[in-house]
Amino acid sequence: MAGGGGEAMIELAMVAFSLPFASTANS
Repeated sequence: MAGGGGEAMIELAMVAFSLPFASTANS
């Protein structure tokens, strides 16, 4: 999936954004 550094940055951003959202959804 990740072929370049830019895509890797996007994946990291997705994870960083999904972490807080999942936490708020739980509580």
